Amino acid sequence: MLQRVLNERAPATEERITETETRLGVRLPDRYRQHLLAHNGGRPEPSVYRAGRGWEAVQIFYAVDGEEHDDIVQVRNALRGRIPKEFLGVAEDSFGNVLCLGVAGPHLGHVYFWDHEREGGRRMSNMTLVAKSWDEFLGMLQDMPA
Repeated sequence: MLQRVLNERAPATEERITETETRLGVRLPDRYRQHLLAHNGGRPEPSVYRAGRGWEAVQIFYAVDGEEHDDIVQVRNALRGRIPKEFLGVAEDSFGNVLCLGVAGPHLGHVYFWDHEREGGRRMSNMTLVAKSWDEFLGMLQDMPA
């Protein structure tokens, strides 16, 4: 379970989150909004979770008003047309894969692993459900098993 987030950035404010939602054209799920208010990006500890048949690790959570590589809006713009529009990239691993949060439709609030190496197939063929809620996902984070 998430114990802390190492971050040099200040937590997001309600005002900045609302402005970001306007720029994105989506309403973020409440529990994810609360996460941004508390942490706004950073590296989680522990960071490992089980996805499919293997272990994955979160390198960084994206932020409101982040840098180019970890800003929620800039990452969405960079991945436009590659990740289904009802998803928002919220974190990444060290290999360029992205954790996506459903922001509309039947996937609202669900967390998916987007595998960039399997990109190009049919819609969502490179996406794997990781958790049915943001809290469930955070609860999955652990140290790498021995």
